[in-house]
Amino acid sequence: MSVGTVVSAVDAIGNGRRWSRQLMRRTLAAIIPGTRFLVSGPRRSGRACLTFDDGPDPLTTPGILDTLAEQGVRATFFVLGRQVADNPELLERIVSEGHLVGHHSWSHSEPSRTTCRELLNEVDQTQSLFSSLGVTPSRWFRPPKGRLTAAKLVGLWCKGQVVVLWNHDVRDYQVDETCVLRERFAQRPICAGDIVLLHDNQRCTAGFLPELIAETRQRGVELDTPLAWLPRNKRSNLATITAAVQRG
Repeated sequence: MSVGTVVSAVDAIGNGRRWSRQLMRRTLAAIIPGTRFLVSGPRRSGRACLTFDDGPDPLTTPGILDTLAEQGVRATFFVLGRQVADNPELLERIVSEGHLVGHHSWSHSEPSRTTCRELLNEVDQTQSLFSSLGVTPSRWFRPPKGRLTAAKLVGLWCKGQVVVLWNHDVRDYQVDETCVLRERFAQRPICAGDIVLLHDNQRCTAGFLPELIAETRQRGVELDTPLAWLPRNKRSNLATITAAVQRG
């Protein structure tokens, strides 16, 4: 596949319809190393990843963390810089309890109205906040709404970021009742290799989480973070690459 085809595929993530964006994401995931771009993991791993966007939220994130601790589950939190600025103690708790921290920009601005420079500035702003709180800047990034252009993707890579999207989305932000969330997961259960998109500022998600974890485990799928999918040497290489890029 040519470079031009890859660039066109990246642009389609932001400009196409939902089904075509999913196709383009899978195409990119098939040709780009997992140390740079993730949409899903290997099914043979027997593991799936719960990921939470848009927090930390003082009303709902603590309950989600309580459930994860009780169940012995490690998850990934793609936090917003502005939310961390208002709730720094929650970021510290997420880190201290062993979860993987990613970031989701500073303000979650509308992708179509956010330039590449503006997005990268938000990345820097959020990373600087992490440093000021004594938290190691994160190399895991999820773009708002999962939409990117080629310029944004390359810019993120130049900053040593791993772009993490998803392949399982029940749109929990649309749900007001637990029974609806239960029905959506019944129609599309979590399978090994899935990266599940959830939001830790949603009450229904927090309330349904214990049941979701139990049902997923009953199906023989363990829950972990994307780090579990990287061979040990790749984890070390990723850290080395990131450090080198950040040193400039």
